[in-house]
Amino acid sequence: MTRDALLKKLQSQISEREREQLGAGELLVGAFNRSVLLEMLAMQSAPEGNASDSDVQGLIDALDAFLAREMATQPEGWKWIRLSCLYLSFVARKPLHPPQLLGIRQRVGQDGETIWLCPQRSDAPDATCRYCVCTNERFNMER
Repeated sequence: MTRDALLKKLQSQISEREREQLGAGELLVGAFNRSVLLEMLAMQSAPEGNASDSDVQGLIDALDAFLAREMATQPEGWKWIRLSCLYLSFVARKPLHPPQLLGIRQRVGQDGETIWLCPQRSDAPDATCRYCVCTNERFNMER
């Protein structure tokens, strides 16, 4: 599916009332995910390109397994994490976590494209990292 079609699909999963609650900070959503969701809702159209249906489903499956394990008693927060991660990975093409939290750095590639480098990235088969834009390239943490 196109990145724009995915954006519209993700946006449609948030009701008008939920949009108001997000804007007012009334929902149990972490600050990072709230900012991501507000960015997503404000976006009129996504950049050109496609999101692989199998990758989208793969991230959903990996997130569901993670959330069932790590947030079993907080299912009310799952929707917001799913939507944020899908948006970040496939529409915005940004890291799944706040860069400052994990020491994620960005570089500009030879073609001018942003390259995200994360020292915490895991290539484990069940890791959500597999769907993140960050590479697992190790880099010097000093400036």
